[in-house]
Amino acid sequence: MPATSLVLRPLILEVLKEYGAPLERNALSSKVQAKLNSLGFFIDPQRDKSFRDALSDLKREGQVSNPRMGWWSLAAGASDESSQPATNSDSTNGSGSSRDDLIEDVDDEDEKDEEQDQSATNKAQRVIGAGPECVYVYYHDVYEELARSRGRATWECKIGSTLGESNERVKGQGALTCFPRPPIIALEIRTGDCRHLERILHAALTFARKRLASGGGSEWFMTSPEQVERWYNAFLETIKLFDDEGSTPHSDSA
Repeated sequence: MPATSLVLRPLILEVLKEYGAPLERNALSSKVQAKLNSLGFFIDPQRDKSFRDALSDLKREGQVSNPRMGWWSLAAGASDESSQPATNSDSTNGSGSSRDDLIEDVDDEDEKDEEQDQSATNKAQRVIGAGPECVYVYYHDVYEELARSRGRATWECKIGSTLGESNERVKGQGALTCFPRPPIIALEIRTGDCRHLERILHAALTFARKRLASGGGSEWFMTSPEQVERWYNAFLETIKLFDDEGSTPHSDSA
Protein backbone atom coordinates (compact mmCIF):
# COMPACT_ATOMS: atom_id res chain seq x y z
CA MET A 1 0.00 0.00 0.00
CA PRO A 2 1.13 3.64 -0.38
CA ALA A 3 3.33 4.81 2.49
CA THR A 4 1.96 7.64 4.63
CA SER A 5 4.02 10.55 5.92
CA LEU A 6 4.24 8.89 9.35
CA VAL A 7 5.71 5.75 7.81
CA LEU A 8 8.20 7.71 5.71
CA ARG A 9 9.59 10.07 8.38
CA PRO A 10 11.73 7.61 10.37
CA LEU A 11 12.99 5.91 7.21
CA ILE A 12 14.07 9.22 5.67
CA LEU A 13 16.10 10.03 8.77
CA GLU A 14 17.53 6.52 8.87
CA VAL A 15 18.75 6.78 5.28
CA LEU A 16 20.27 10.23 5.79
CA LYS A 17 22.02 9.06 8.95
CA GLU A 18 23.43 5.98 7.21
CA TYR A 19 24.61 7.93 4.16
CA GLY A 20 26.23 10.69 6.21
CA ALA A 21 26.11 13.29 3.44
CA PRO A 22 23.49 15.31 1.51
CA LEU A 23 21.38 13.27 -0.89
CA GLU A 24 19.57 14.41 -4.00
CA ARG A 25 15.82 14.00 -3.58
CA ASN A 26 15.38 11.19 -6.12
CA ALA A 27 18.31 9.27 -4.68
CA LEU A 28 16.85 9.70 -1.20
CA SER A 29 13.45 8.40 -2.28
CA SER A 30 15.07 5.38 -3.98
CA LYS A 31 16.93 4.43 -0.81
CA VAL A 32 13.80 4.89 1.28
CA GLN A 33 11.84 2.75 -1.19
CA ALA A 34 14.41 -0.04 -0.77
CA LYS A 35 13.61 -0.09 2.95
CA LEU A 36 9.88 0.07 2.30
CA ASN A 37 9.87 -3.02 0.09
CA SER A 38 10.20 -5.41 3.01
CA LEU A 39 7.39 -3.59 4.82
CA GLY A 40 4.89 -3.87 1.98
CA PHE A 41 4.75 -0.14 1.17
CA PHE A 42 5.64 1.92 -1.88
CA ILE A 43 6.09 5.57 -2.78
CA ASP A 44 5.92 7.58 -5.97
CA PRO A 45 7.62 10.89 -5.05
CA GLN A 46 6.65 12.48 -8.37
CA ARG A 47 2.95 12.14 -7.55
CA ASP A 48 2.72 11.17 -3.89
CA LYS A 49 2.25 14.16 -1.59
CA SER A 50 3.17 12.04 1.46
CA PHE A 51 6.90 12.07 0.65
CA ARG A 52 6.93 15.86 0.28
CA ASP A 53 4.93 16.26 3.49
CA ALA A 54 7.34 14.03 5.39
CA LEU A 55 10.34 16.10 4.26
CA SER A 56 8.55 19.37 5.02
CA ASP A 57 7.56 18.24 8.52
CA LEU A 58 11.05 17.00 9.33
CA LYS A 59 12.58 20.26 8.15
CA ARG A 60 10.11 22.29 10.23
CA GLU A 61 10.99 20.21 13.28
CA GLY A 62 14.72 20.73 12.72
CA GLN A 63 15.41 17.07 11.93
CA VAL A 64 16.62 17.61 8.35
CA SER A 65 18.03 20.51 6.38
CA ASN A 66 17.78 21.56 2.76
CA PRO A 67 21.30 22.89 1.95
CA ARG A 68 20.39 23.59 -1.66
CA MET A 69 17.43 23.05 -3.92
CA GLY A 70 16.66 19.38 -4.39
CA TRP A 71 19.19 18.16 -1.81
CA TRP A 72 18.54 16.94 1.74
CA SER A 73 20.72 16.05 4.73
CA LEU A 74 20.41 15.24 8.40
CA ALA A 75 20.33 18.46 10.41
CA ALA A 76 23.19 19.11 12.83
CA GLY A 77 22.26 17.70 16.24
CA ALA A 78 19.14 15.95 14.93
CA SER A 79 17.70 13.42 17.36
CA ASP A 80 17.73 9.72 16.64
CA GLU A 81 14.08 9.72 17.68
CA SER A 82 13.30 10.34 14.04
CA SER A 83 9.57 9.99 14.15
CA GLN A 84 8.94 12.06 17.29
CA PRO A 85 7.98 15.74 16.83
CA ALA A 86 9.40 18.40 19.11
CA THR A 87 7.75 18.71 22.52
CA ASN A 88 8.35 22.42 23.10
CA SER A 89 5.76 25.15 22.91
CA ASP A 90 6.09 25.36 19.13
CA SER A 91 4.55 21.90 18.82
CA THR A 92 1.14 23.01 20.06
CA ASN A 93 -1.59 24.81 18.21
CA GLY A 94 -3.79 27.60 19.44
CA SER A 95 -6.15 25.19 21.20
CA GLY A 96 -3.33 23.64 23.24
CA SER A 97 -3.39 20.33 21.36
CA SER A 98 0.04 18.85 20.74
CA ARG A 99 1.20 17.86 17.29
CA ASP A 100 1.16 14.23 18.49
CA ASP A 101 -2.56 14.61 19.17
CA LEU A 102 -3.16 16.09 15.76
CA ILE A 103 -1.23 13.31 14.06
CA GLU A 104 -3.22 10.70 15.99
CA ASP A 105 -6.46 12.38 14.92
CA VAL A 106 -5.38 12.30 11.26
CA ASP A 107 -4.28 8.68 11.60
CA ASP A 108 -7.67 7.77 13.08
CA GLU A 109 -9.41 9.45 10.15
CA ASP A 110 -7.21 7.52 7.70
CA GLU A 111 -8.18 4.25 9.40
CA LYS A 112 -11.85 5.17 9.20
CA ASP A 113 -11.50 6.00 5.49
CA GLU A 114 -9.75 2.67 4.87
CA GLU A 115 -12.53 0.80 6.68
CA GLN A 116 -15.12 2.60 4.57
CA ASP A 117 -13.23 1.76 1.38
CA GLN A 118 -13.02 -1.90 2.37
CA SER A 119 -16.71 -2.09 3.20
CA ALA A 120 -17.62 -0.27 -0.01
CA THR A 121 -15.90 -3.00 -2.03
CA ASN A 122 -16.91 -5.86 0.24
CA LYS A 123 -18.59 -7.80 -2.56
CA ALA A 124 -19.70 -7.53 -6.16
CA GLN A 125 -23.12 -6.10 -6.92
CA ARG A 126 -24.04 -9.15 -9.00
CA VAL A 127 -22.57 -12.65 -8.94
CA ILE A 128 -23.30 -15.33 -11.56
CA GLY A 129 -21.81 -18.72 -12.33
CA ALA A 130 -20.17 -21.07 -9.85
CA GLY A 131 -16.62 -21.97 -8.93
CA PRO A 132 -13.66 -20.97 -6.74
CA GLU A 133 -12.23 -18.49 -9.28
CA CYS A 134 -13.79 -15.49 -10.98
CA VAL A 135 -13.73 -12.98 -13.80
CA TYR A 136 -14.82 -9.54 -12.62
CA VAL A 137 -15.96 -6.26 -14.11
CA TYR A 138 -15.38 -3.00 -12.28
CA TYR A 139 -15.49 0.69 -13.14
CA HIS A 140 -15.53 4.13 -11.55
CA ASP A 141 -18.94 5.72 -11.13
CA VAL A 142 -17.93 8.91 -12.93
CA TYR A 143 -17.42 6.90 -16.15
CA GLU A 144 -20.95 5.55 -16.04
CA GLU A 145 -22.45 8.92 -15.10
CA LEU A 146 -20.70 10.67 -18.00
CA ALA A 147 -21.74 7.96 -20.48
CA ARG A 148 -25.39 8.00 -19.45
CA SER A 149 -25.48 11.80 -19.51
CA ARG A 150 -24.44 11.54 -23.17
CA GLY A 151 -26.97 8.83 -23.94
CA ARG A 152 -24.45 5.98 -24.15
CA ALA A 153 -25.03 2.49 -22.74
CA THR A 154 -21.36 1.55 -22.47
CA TRP A 155 -18.39 3.08 -20.66
CA GLU A 156 -14.84 2.32 -19.55
CA CYS A 157 -14.78 -0.99 -17.63
CA LYS A 158 -11.87 -3.05 -16.37
CA ILE A 159 -12.16 -6.80 -16.83
CA GLY A 160 -9.78 -8.98 -14.87
CA SER A 161 -9.59 -12.36 -13.19
CA THR A 162 -8.44 -13.79 -9.90
CA LEU A 163 -8.11 -17.16 -8.23
CA GLY A 164 -9.66 -15.70 -5.09
CA GLU A 165 -12.05 -12.87 -4.28
CA SER A 166 -12.55 -9.95 -6.66
CA ASN A 167 -12.58 -7.28 -3.93
CA GLU A 168 -9.20 -8.43 -2.61
CA ARG A 169 -7.78 -8.34 -6.15
CA VAL A 170 -9.11 -4.83 -6.75
CA LYS A 171 -7.66 -3.59 -3.46
CA GLY A 172 -4.34 -5.20 -4.32
CA GLN A 173 -4.19 -3.19 -7.54
CA GLY A 174 -4.33 0.06 -5.57
CA ALA A 175 -7.67 1.07 -7.03
CA LEU A 176 -8.88 2.28 -3.63
CA THR A 177 -6.05 4.77 -3.22
CA CYS A 178 -5.88 6.22 -6.73
CA PHE A 179 -9.38 7.70 -6.74
CA PRO A 180 -11.47 9.67 -4.21
CA ARG A 181 -14.15 6.97 -4.20
CA PRO A 182 -13.73 3.18 -4.42
CA PRO A 183 -14.58 1.53 -7.75
CA ILE A 184 -17.81 -0.37 -8.33
CA ILE A 185 -17.37 -4.12 -8.73
CA ALA A 186 -20.54 -4.55 -10.77
CA LEU A 187 -20.24 -8.15 -11.96
CA GLU A 188 -18.45 -11.27 -10.82
CA ILE A 189 -18.53 -14.44 -12.93
CA ARG A 190 -17.62 -17.42 -10.78
CA THR A 191 -15.84 -20.20 -12.68
CA GLY A 192 -13.44 -23.10 -12.41
CA ASP A 193 -11.06 -21.65 -15.03
CA CYS A 194 -10.83 -17.86 -14.76
CA ARG A 195 -7.70 -17.47 -16.92
CA HIS A 196 -9.18 -19.03 -20.03
CA LEU A 197 -12.56 -17.36 -19.57
CA GLU A 198 -10.87 -13.98 -19.19
CA ARG A 199 -8.79 -14.51 -22.34
CA ILE A 200 -11.84 -15.51 -24.37
CA LEU A 201 -13.79 -12.49 -23.14
CA HIS A 202 -10.87 -10.15 -23.83
CA ALA A 203 -10.49 -11.64 -27.32
CA ALA A 204 -14.20 -11.15 -28.08
CA LEU A 205 -14.10 -7.52 -26.95
CA THR A 206 -10.88 -6.89 -28.87
CA PHE A 207 -12.37 -8.46 -32.01
CA ALA A 208 -15.34 -6.09 -31.57
CA ARG A 209 -12.84 -3.20 -31.30
CA LYS A 210 -13.87 -2.35 -27.76
CA ARG A 211 -10.40 -2.50 -26.20
CA LEU A 212 -9.12 0.88 -25.00
CA ALA A 213 -5.67 1.38 -26.45
CA SER A 214 -4.41 4.31 -24.37
CA GLY A 215 -3.70 4.39 -20.62
CA GLY A 216 -4.84 2.28 -17.70
CA GLY A 217 -3.24 -0.98 -18.84
CA SER A 218 -4.54 -3.61 -21.27
CA GLU A 219 -7.69 -4.73 -19.45
CA TRP A 220 -9.93 -1.69 -20.04
CA PHE A 221 -12.78 -1.96 -22.53
CA MET A 222 -15.73 0.14 -23.68
CA THR A 223 -18.59 -2.05 -22.49
CA SER A 224 -20.92 -2.51 -19.49
CA PRO A 225 -21.60 -5.19 -16.88
CA GLU A 226 -24.97 -5.95 -18.50
CA GLN A 227 -23.33 -6.38 -21.90
CA VAL A 228 -20.68 -8.71 -20.48
CA GLU A 229 -23.32 -10.84 -18.75
CA ARG A 230 -25.29 -11.17 -22.00
CA TRP A 231 -22.12 -12.21 -23.81
CA TYR A 232 -21.36 -14.81 -21.13
CA ASN A 233 -24.80 -16.38 -21.39
CA ALA A 234 -24.53 -16.49 -25.19
CA PHE A 235 -21.03 -17.96 -24.91
CA LEU A 236 -22.33 -20.84 -22.79
CA GLU A 237 -24.89 -21.60 -25.48
CA THR A 238 -22.21 -21.74 -28.19
CA ILE A 239 -20.19 -24.23 -26.13
CA LYS A 240 -23.10 -26.66 -26.37
CA LEU A 241 -22.59 -26.80 -30.15
CA PHE A 242 -19.39 -28.77 -29.60
CA ASP A 243 -20.90 -31.24 -27.18
CA ASP A 244 -22.39 -34.34 -28.83
CA GLU A 245 -24.05 -35.40 -25.60
CA GLY A 246 -25.87 -32.12 -25.13
CA SER A 247 -24.25 -31.12 -21.83
CA THR A 248 -22.03 -28.08 -21.39
CA PRO A 249 -18.35 -29.02 -20.92
CA HIS A 250 -17.93 -26.09 -18.56
CA SER A 251 -21.22 -26.59 -16.76
CA ASP A 252 -19.39 -26.26 -13.43
CA SER A 253 -18.69 -22.66 -14.45
CA ALA A 254 -22.28 -21.84 -15.41
